[in-house]
Amino acid sequence: MRTTGALFCKMIRGNNMEDEKSKLKEALTFETQLKHLMIDKKLKVGNKSNALKVLKKENYYRLSGYWINFVDNNDIFYQYITFEQIYSIYKFDKVLRGMIIEIINDVEVYFKTRLANYFSLAYGADGYMDDSNFKEIAKNKHRNLLKKIEDLKNNNPNNLIIKHHKTKYGGDMPLWVVIELLSFGNVSKLFSMMTNEDKKNMVKQSYKNISYTYIESFYHAIAYFRNQCCHFHRLYDVKHTIKMLLYKTPFYDPDKDNSSTFYFIYVIILLNPNHDLGKRLIFRLLSEFKKTKVDKKKYGFPYNWKEILEKANGYCIDIH
Repeated sequence: MRTTGALFCKMIRGNNMEDEKSKLKEALTFETQLKHLMIDKKLKVGNKSNALKVLKKENYYRLSGYWINFVDNNDIFYQYITFEQIYSIYKFDKVLRGMIIEIINDVEVYFKTRLANYFSLAYGADGYMDDSNFKEIAKNKHRNLLKKIEDLKNNNPNNLIIKHHKTKYGGDMPLWVVIELLSFGNVSKLFSMMTNEDKKNMVKQSYKNISYTYIESFYHAIAYFRNQCCHFHRLYDVKHTIKMLLYKTPFYDPDKDNSSTFYFIYVIILLNPNHDLGKRLIFRLLSEFKKTKVDKKKYGFPYNWKEILEKANGYCIDIH
């Protein structure tokens, strides 16, 4: 596979394979980076001034991930590709990540709310502290989670929530408070530690058209996907390493496609508690696709994606 890092200088290799080590590439000025693209890599640039501004604010290496399919085996750009086309895809990817994070935020809050409420009613405000309320095989994970909670308290002594509970309750916190301090990933781990019976009952009270096995798979993967989006990872032409269970509905059969960006969006929309926000996402996708003319297949979007997402919007949420 072609690497995206062969950007700034030639690799220098030793003769002895055991001692072989590549020399780090030398830094280039932004102006030289642009010349390298235009002269060495034969990239067409419509507006050199604008292209230079882009390079000054967006890391060259970050941008390079968006052109790996637009160069030949010698890392020379195909004649029909322009800098402006690549940057257009880059900007769409950035907008898409923002839209996804907005929905995931609501999905996360709903999950935390329902989990904290169910577990606290079943085992008490501090029932999460007792490992007997979880799977027998989860004792080590439970111990690690409690340590994580203690670390959060100790490392954030000036946090108003932590300060209040330390003053009034000696540092003890109910689950509905603790859960707001934990990351999405940690909360998905908390759910995975619950007994299957508790998972089943919680999901029955909070969701519809879905079993707890899917919920466990989905939230674990969404936590990963959220981190990908928050840390500016590329979504364009990517197969995600964490794969979820395939969830078939009357309006969509993903077949074997559980690693595309579209499948992640589909699952997030299924678990979206804010119907209006879901509709806004679909509308914005339509608008951005028309404006950018990005290849939807690079994100795994099927031809009838709009109809699928409209029917999936909140399909698994049960608020009554």
